Amino acid sequence: MVNSGSRIIKFRAWSKELNQMFYGDSGFEFDGDGCVYLNVIQTTFGAGESDPIIMQYTGLKDPDGKEIYEDDILGVAGPEEINSKYVVVFHEGCFCKQSTSEEGEIYKTLFDDFDKQWLEVVGNIHENPELLERR
Repeated sequence: MVNSGSRIIKFRAWSKELNQMFYGDSGFEFDGDGCVYLNVIQTTFGAGESDPIIMQYTGLKDPDGKEIYEDDILGVAGPEEINSKYVVVFHEGCFCKQSTSEEGEIYKTLFDDFDKQWLEVVGNIHENPELLERR
């Protein structure tokens, strides 16, 4: 975890090999050469299939206080009839929420005040890809 002025920079890593999410405070760290070390299992990820997927903390929390990271899936808290889902992405220097229309068009929009009150983390694309399936 790095404190960059007023914003805390944190990461998490998805291990495709172990099918498990690791958080910075739960046993992984970066070195100066860009390698990721998973201290919990004494494994070093380098080149190849075992490369982890690194996701950054947005600096935002959902209404329940859960931290929002890249690749999280957000749903609308509250009215059951609203079934919108968004994926958190980093696009052109900003964290955005990405949605897909019925026609398959992809939209990226910045977070706003509505999002801070109503969007909650319901999963992430690595552990819960089924949440994005169309019904």
